Amino acid sequence: MQVLKDLDEARIARLCAEDEWFWLDLHTTPENHVEQVTRMGELFDIRDLTLKDTIDFHQRPKAFDDREYVLLVFFGVNWIDDGHLDERHVLPVEVHVYISGHWLITVRRDTFPYLAKTRQALRENTERTNEEEIVYSILHGLVSSFLPVLAAIEHSVDDLEARIERSILGMPGTGVGSGDVQRQFFNLRRLLVSLQRVLGPESHLFPKAGEEILALPGLEEDPRHDYFRDVQDDLAGLIERVHLARQTIGEALQIHSSAMDNRLGESNERLSMVATVFLPLGVVVGFFGMNFAWMVRNVTSATDFLIFGIGSMIVATMIVLGIFWRSGLLGRRRAAARLRRASQAEEQRYEDTHSTIVP
Repeated sequence: MQVLKDLDEARIARLCAEDEWFWLDLHTTPENHVEQVTRMGELFDIRDLTLKDTIDFHQRPKAFDDREYVLLVFFGVNWIDDGHLDERHVLPVEVHVYISGHWLITVRRDTFPYLAKTRQALRENTERTNEEEIVYSILHGLVSSFLPVLAAIEHSVDDLEARIERSILGMPGTGVGSGDVQRQFFNLRRLLVSLQRVLGPESHLFPKAGEEILALPGLEEDPRHDYFRDVQDDLAGLIERVHLARQTIGEALQIHSSAMDNRLGESNERLSMVATVFLPLGVVVGFFGMNFAWMVRNVTSATDFLIFGIGSMIVATMIVLGIFWRSGLLGRRRAAARLRRASQAEEQRYEDTHSTIVP
C-alpha cells in the first residue's frame, strides 16, 4: 500500500488509474489549509458541502455517509509532557478521515506522532494488510493517544490521595496545602471533563459508522475480525476510566475538605479551652477589684493576698482543668498521637515486608 504525505497530482492520478488503494496523510498549515483542502476536493471529487466542514475545521466528532465515501471527524490528543496536566498542556488534535473503496485521506492541522508511527509501521510491514485493518490502525492510533494522559491523571490522583492520607495521620513530609491540593484536583477534573466531551460523542459514532464504512463499494474488509467493534470497546474503556477518575477526585475532595474542617474544629476547640480557663480567673479578678470597704480594710496582709488572690485563681484553674480531664478533652490529643505512632509503625512494617527482594 502506498502512503502519500502531499498532493502529488501525477502520483495520485496513476494510483487511481491502477485502482490501487492508498493513504494520503495531509498535514496543512494555517496559511495553506484552504488551498490544500480545495485542491484535495477537486482531485478526489469531494462534494462542497462535505468539504466545507474540513475547510472550516473546529467540528465536533461526527460521521457523514456520502455513499461513495464516509467522512469521520475524529480526535486524538497531544500531551506536552513537561510535568503539567491541564488543558493548556493536553491539546485535542482534530483529524478529518475520508474513507472510500479507492483511497483513504486524513487531514489535520497539528503534528500527531501516533499517525507518524502508523505510517512507519505500514511502510515496514511486508505482509499484505487489508483495507479495513488499515482504517482501524488509524482510528486506533487516535484512540491510543488518550492512554498516557489518562494513566498520568490516575497516577496524579493516587499520589494526591496518598498525600492527603499521610497529612490526616500527621506523618511528616506530606507537603500538602489546602489551596495546592484543591487547585491540582480542580485542574485534573477540568481536564477530565474536556476529555469526556471528546470521547463521549466519538463512542456514539459506532457501530453505525463502522457499518457505513464496510458498506462502501470496493472497500476490502476482513470477515474474520470486527475491527470497528474493537474501536467502540476501546472508547468505552476510556470513558469508564474517565468516569472512575472523576468519581475518585470527588471522593478525595470530600475527604480533604473533611480533614480541613476537622483541623479547624480542633483549633477552635483549643481556643475555647483557653477562653474557658480564663473565664473564672476574670470573675475572681473582677470580684476582688470591686474595692468594697470591708475588703480594703481587712484584706491587707501577704497571707490574705496569697490565699484569696493567688490561691483562688489556682483553685479555679484546677477545677476547670479537672472538668476537662473528666470529659476527655485533655487526653484526646495524647490518644490521637498514639494512634498516629501506631499507624506509622504499621506502615513501616508493611513497607519493610514488601520491599524485601526475594532472589
